[in-house]
Amino acid sequence: MASAKDNALTSVATAVASSAPGRAEGIANTITSNYQRWRALSAVATAAAAHDPGQAERIANTITDMDVKWPTLTAVSKVVASSDPDRAERIADTITRKPNRWPALSAVVTAVAAIDPGRAERIAHTITDKYYRWPALSAVVTAVAASDPGRAENIANAIISQRKKWPELVSVNAVPALISVAQAVAAHDPDRAERIANAIAQKATKESVLATVATAVAAHDPDRAERIANAITNKHSQVTVLTAMAQGVATSDSERALRWIDQAEQAANMVTREKGKALISVVTAVAVHDSTRAERIANAMARETEREHALMSVAKALAAHDPDEAERIANTISDKYRREGALVNVAAALAASDPARAERIANTISGSSSRTKVLSSVAQAVALTDPDHARHIAHEVPSAAKAEVLHAIVLALSTPTQ
Repeated sequence: MASAKDNALTSVATAVASSAPGRAEGIANTITSNYQRWRALSAVATAAAAHDPGQAERIANTITDMDVKWPTLTAVSKVVASSDPDRAERIADTITRKPNRWPALSAVVTAVAAIDPGRAERIAHTITDKYYRWPALSAVVTAVAASDPGRAENIANAIISQRKKWPELVSVNAVPALISVAQAVAAHDPDRAERIANAIAQKATKESVLATVATAVAAHDPDRAERIANAITNKHSQVTVLTAMAQGVATSDSERALRWIDQAEQAANMVTREKGKALISVVTAVAVHDSTRAERIANAMARETEREHALMSVAKALAAHDPDEAERIANTISDKYRREGALVNVAAALAASDPARAERIANTISGSSSRTKVLSSVAQAVALTDPDHARHIAHEVPSAAKAEVLHAIVLALSTPTQ
């Protein structure tokens, strides 16, 4: 059993390892228990890796207990992978115990995937353990999905080809990889994105990816977006995508946006579970077009909590372009915390354009952190035109937040005007 002295020396060595690895190593080497000394040196090497990888590697290699040495080299390799992948790969290749080598090489793959996908893929294929190889390959897919979707899709499909042998691993690694490809290319290559989505066996996942495609193309290919949205069978998902599409074309094609919102409302009324959430999506989308309709839908919701969440969403959606209506709706909310949450959004939206009004609203909010956040924005907005008032605002907030507001004022005063 380790002595109290050895335990104390281990703690000291670990504590100073980051700032003084040489000193920490010296302390560790005075520990008489081999068991404690190796573990202390392991902690020193791992802590030193970020600042002095050469010394970290050397210290790790002084450990003669292989049960400690290999995990230590793995830890060092993983730490230096992002800053020096060449060193990390070389260290990983010196680890003869494969269960320790694979996580080190996997970290290297993740580090180099975006800048050198060919190298990343090569390294990943040297990993013979499927539990590390496939996540590494999945990382390559994610990294190159936008820049080289062909390569990304091929790698993902290679993983999928193993679904009969290892269905649980394919689900965890290949499907998210394909999703990342479809999402990356949805806007500029919707044909590929839609094809990838339709190849996904799991229905809910497939429809989720198709929803991403529909949202991405809504502005420039609305007919495709509408076709995809109408093919989604899950009504809650359909509501989500239709409202997202509507918000995407709200300013460019309000007529189409309202038609999609009509379809979304019909779908929302067919939702059996979490109908309230579906209707909240509808009121958020319709608010900028017809606040009266949005408020009517919200007030027709049976559950009070859902009704007031919906009214919060309407107020938030209106805050920037119709603050009068947003403030009025916020003040119809009976629950204090939800009402103040809505008013925070209104005040924050007004901070730059109407700071006096934003300050008035902020001062009606009892939650100190929310009020301070708004007042900080107001102080920053008025700092150039009325620095005395900005400083007055800073002194009105709780002392714990005063520094935050003063910092915002200094930031505003030091930022060059256009």
